[in-house]
Amino acid sequence: LPIFRYRFRKHYEFYTDLFFSYYLGAVSSATSHLKYEDGVYDIMLTHFYKVLQKNRTSDFYSLNGTYKSESGNDWYGEVAFDNLDAKISRWGLGVHLFRHCWDLNLGIKDERKPILTSAGAESVDNLIFYFRINLVPLGGFEQTYEQEF
Repeated sequence: LPIFRYRFRKHYEFYTDLFFSYYLGAVSSATSHLKYEDGVYDIMLTHFYKVLQKNRTSDFYSLNGTYKSESGNDWYGEVAFDNLDAKISRWGLGVHLFRHCWDLNLGIKDERKPILTSAGAESVDNLIFYFRINLVPLGGFEQTYEQEF
């Protein structure tokens, strides 16, 4: 099926992309989002749904947001909820500081990382602290610290 995108009230957008399975006789996957964007806020709610051989394999919501402050810095956050597991699958918070000749990105996030073992697929939760500094004429440096749970 075709992609549907509708913009309304200057700052809003609704988008959906549906895939129809003739074998199943139903929608096999769908991606949709509702977005608000102006010069200060950028907020998006997304839903993703997928069915393989009549089994629901993916079904989750995510909410992402960015606030652009008057000083030129970006504050951002995200959270994702997995409907199959009925729990939060990832979240994150951070700030991106912009200056004339450098910028700095600081954040914390928690995400579920899938791993494949001989017994099957499992996952571990990772709590990640990160920072990245970019010196405009020279390049950047990035460091990440991860702790598995």
